[in-house]
Amino acid sequence: MSRRRRKGRQPTTSAKRRDTSKGRSGKSTGLGEKGGRKKTASAVSGRKLWIFRLISLFVFPVISLILLEAGLRTGGYGFTAKVVVREKVGGVKCLVSNDSFARLFFPARLAREFDPFVIPVDKAENHCRIIVLGASAVQGVPDGAYSFSRMLELLLKQTYPSVEFEVSNTGMTAINSHSVVQIAKDLRGCKADVFVVYLGNNEVVGPYGAGTVFSPLRSSLSLIRGGIGLRRYRLGQFISALGSRGKDDKFDHWGGMKMYLEQQVRADDPQLEIVYDHFRKNLEDICSTANGMGAKVLLSTVGSNLRDCPPFVSMHGEGLDEEAKRKWEAIYQQGVKREQQGDVKGAVEEYLSCETIDNQFADLHFRLGRMYDRSGEYDEARGHYVKARELDGLRFRADDRINSIIREVAEKRKGKGVYSVDVVKALAEHSEHRIPGRKLFYEHVHMTFEGNAVIANAIMQGIEEVLPAWVQKERAETAKLQLEELAQRLAFTEGDRIISQEHMLNVYLREAPFTNQLYHTEQISMLEEKVEGLKKAMTEEAAHHAAEVCRKAIEHRPADWWLRWKYAGLLATQLKDINGAVEQCRSMLELVPQFRKGHVVLADLLEQTGQFEAAREHYKEALRLKPDDPAAAYGMGVLLSKADRLEEAVQWYRRAIATDSGHMGANLNLGEVLSRLGRSDEAIEVYRQAVDVLPESVDLHYNLGVLYYRGGQRLEALRHIRKAQMLAPESRGIRETLESMEGR
Repeated sequence: MSRRRRKGRQPTTSAKRRDTSKGRSGKSTGLGEKGGRKKTASAVSGRKLWIFRLISLFVFPVISLILLEAGLRTGGYGFTAKVVVREKVGGVKCLVSNDSFARLFFPARLAREFDPFVIPVDKAENHCRIIVLGASAVQGVPDGAYSFSRMLELLLKQTYPSVEFEVSNTGMTAINSHSVVQIAKDLRGCKADVFVVYLGNNEVVGPYGAGTVFSPLRSSLSLIRGGIGLRRYRLGQFISALGSRGKDDKFDHWGGMKMYLEQQVRADDPQLEIVYDHFRKNLEDICSTANGMGAKVLLSTVGSNLRDCPPFVSMHGEGLDEEAKRKWEAIYQQGVKREQQGDVKGAVEEYLSCETIDNQFADLHFRLGRMYDRSGEYDEARGHYVKARELDGLRFRADDRINSIIREVAEKRKGKGVYSVDVVKALAEHSEHRIPGRKLFYEHVHMTFEGNAVIANAIMQGIEEVLPAWVQKERAETAKLQLEELAQRLAFTEGDRIISQEHMLNVYLREAPFTNQLYHTEQISMLEEKVEGLKKAMTEEAAHHAAEVCRKAIEHRPADWWLRWKYAGLLATQLKDINGAVEQCRSMLELVPQFRKGHVVLADLLEQTGQFEAAREHYKEALRLKPDDPAAAYGMGVLLSKADRLEEAVQWYRRAIATDSGHMGANLNLGEVLSRLGRSDEAIEVYRQAVDVLPESVDLHYNLGVLYYRGGQRLEALRHIRKAQMLAPESRGIRETLESMEGR
């Protein structure tokens, strides 16, 4: 039996009553106004609820983040992540360089620093302000006193004598375009007229590059910039520190280029396309930022050493099988043998045979370049030298693609406030057979005094059309400054040449990856001979002549802090005039009060003259500028040791070592103070850890041997004393100590 569907329920009486509250037209009558007001109140309540929900979702979290940020700042956490900070210098409001900026890109212990610069907030009418952007080649390694930016300033002043030029060098070691675009943005308020950009050597090995040891490569430039932007805030720094905890422990001190030994990148690596794309966009943004503040931009191509810088790493082409490699190697060794025998033609034949099997091995092309160079076929030589650089597995030099991008960006923005200068061409024109080598470069990319002069003159030619119209009207027909005149104005003497060359030898060329280069022993021997020859000419008379050069340069430019810094060093080290050096350091710090190293050196000098309290104040100022500065911490330890406050000295020495485990003075003094306190076991442990970091230290091995001997550990004592004697065979004291120990 089928069931009938029940009819729908009829409206209740109350429902019917509600229906009659409307008139025939369906509009509400006066009787329904009360109900209407209830609906309005309900709607208002709903809006308030949603507003409260939105506040809970967005406003409260934002307020919480602001409070967290404020709390971290108040508590002293983190660092100021700006290129410049506002300070008064000599009573004038200025933008001064801020060394903590580099911590945006590097672990704190490895962060590089600017050479100090000061930019007055207000710019006088007859002043032209130029900012130079770049990395270590711009900074002027090995000595910023002789960078091309300083030479450029002198050349400009010579040509436009009625104009005051302010040239600020913002170069910094190891940075690349990811850092430089931030520098340009931070200098928006500096009222610059011109930006000069010499940039490109570190695009692969610098932060976010394909061969970096720091912030890894990311394909998204927005993500990179977002991360950098986040770390500008203390909260972002805190989050970043949590994320990188333990990852940066492998770098307890700056290890230079040898840190990159495992970061090899093939010339055909697809990741390089990402690097090139980022470089192009960063370069365009640097131009846009500068143009946006009313400044013009001069983009420069980037030069490198071709003739005297063999590749750092060579790699066979991918896909080459083992049999082909064996065949290639046999022919290659035959070519090397012929080269060593002086058979240039035969060596070329063998190397060309190798090329038919595998032409991707960088060293092969460098050897070919050298052979063609010797036979006078310079065009062929240049081509192979360039190929060797392009195939180098450690990409520390700007390649052809980088320079092409620089030219393309300049051409694209031509007529829009962007200009270009071809420094690569200028360097070639000033090189023998148009192949740049050791005359212009110390090693791979850092320029000699002569190399910096070539670049300064090239940029001078390019910058003249970039200068403001009012400056161009002030041009005077004056004689061009020659190399000798530049040297006198910058107080560059033969002593400075020795210091620079020795620095490059010891810090760069005697270390990996240079030790892996072809012809390395030959090159080192030649440079050592050159330095020894220069040293023989450094008589007392030469030192006094250098001092006179410094005095004359300071008379000509009394507000040049670099000149006073160089003069102070000469007075302290060569002429032993400590008081004179103190005077120059004080004058220098009035010009660049943020120069932390200057405070440390002045404190050291004051300590030598017995002015301990004054020395302490300058160490404290250095520590204010950089709380983990090992040199200042060490200096505080020395002062406390002399005051017999040994327990406090121990803490300061440990603080220095915590930042720089290879600080020789701190390790030696800490062990000595611990011994004086009767804590020999702790002293032994300090020395044991130190010799792991500084295995060639005579003093560490000797002190450790003595402590072991006093503790009855004769075998260990003899081992370290013998090591000390091996390192310093001419030392009579070590020999006598060893004989005494062996005789008992």
